[in-house]
Amino acid sequence: MRDEVFAEWKNDQAGFSIHVYCHVSGGLALGRASWREAIFRSEMPLVLEAIRYGDRKLFAQDMRLEDARIWVHFQSSKTDRDKVEQWGVPSDYKIE
Repeated sequence: MRDEVFAEWKNDQAGFSIHVYCHVSGGLALGRASWREAIFRSEMPLVLEAIRYGDRKLFAQDMRLEDARIWVHFQSSKTDRDKVEQWGVPSDYKIE
């Protein structure tokens, strides 16, 4: 079963971005896609705060990363649940 959230930094012609991947449905997944998506959505701010906190030394070295776009990929075999959304920038999730 896949309940993990995977994130990676990317750097392309548009600059730096963070891509977060959530397995909503397809393959071995327990529960309805709508239920799993709702859980991922409700916990995503905490996930993004954890990423921001975990990479705090990286942010301190290069302040441009604070403005990197965050893209959340809700991956699903159901087309109505398979989507990519922009969730702000890391500075939106900074904890003091």
